[in-house]
Amino acid sequence: MKGGGRPMARKPKSKWIKRTLKLKENHGWECRPGFKIFAADRGAVRFDIPDSWLIFPGDDGSIKFHDRKPPQ
Repeated sequence: MKGGGRPMARKPKSKWIKRTLKLKENHGWECRPGFKIFAADRGAVRFDIPDSWLIFPGDDGSIKFHDRKPPQ
């Protein structure tokens, strides 16, 4: 090992929590027919995705969007 430093510790896997929340009746967010709204970080990120897309947690705490089930 160069520099005599310590090896970098691996970051523990982030815990991914999926919550589906119902919006208030007059929330104002709309999307086109055939789409659904994806919002993260309390609405800091918001975009429309097709209804049929699947959402999976990534190994590094990321979120992955797929248009079909990914191969195993």
